[in-house]
Amino acid sequence: MKNILCLSLILLPLAACAAAPHHNTSSANGDHSNHATPSLCLPDQAKKLVGKAGLSDAQIQQKTAATVVRRVGPNQAVTMDYSETRITITIDPQSKKITHAACG
Repeated sequence: MKNILCLSLILLPLAACAAAPHHNTSSANGDHSNHATPSLCLPDQAKKLVGKAGLSDAQIQQKTAATVVRRVGPNQAVTMDYSETRITITIDPQSKKITHAACG
C-alpha cells in the first residue's frame, strides 16, 4: 500500500505536466486569414550568399525566403535543432564576409 501511495505521488506531478492536445478550431471552420504560412528557406539561394558582405537580415530573408536569420561566427557553438524556415550564416570577423550559409 505504501508503494502505491509513493508511486502515485511521483506520477501525479508528471501527469499535470503532460501537454493537452491542441485543437485548431479556426481551420475546422475554414478560417485561414490569421495564419501566416512560414516560408521555407531555399538552399540554392543560401549558397549564393557566400562571399557577400554587408547584407541586412531583411535582404537575406528576401533572397532566401527564410523567416529567421541566425548569424554566427567561425567555430561558434549553435543548437542542432533543425528549422526549415531558418538560414544560418557564418561571418568572418575580419572581412565581414559570409563564409558559409545553410538552411536549417
